[in-house]
Amino acid sequence: KGDRVYVEGRLQTRSWEGPDGQRRYRTEVIAERVLPQGRRQQPAAVPNLEPVPDAETERTDPEDLPFE
Repeated sequence: KGDRVYVEGRLQTRSWEGPDGQRRYRTEVIAERVLPQGRRQQPAAVPNLEPVPDAETERTDPEDLPFE
């Protein structure tokens, strides 16, 4: 708790219609890499990584998520 981390990834926003007919939106943080940095360190250099698959190809139904 309180330690710095370097997070590499992307944001993904999805929308769906809820059971009440209202439009719902969710923005998720998709972390591909999380590296501890300690409290006073600068982020370390990160090597070149392979491209992340496009979000359009990896759809998750909101009903399959364990939280709301």
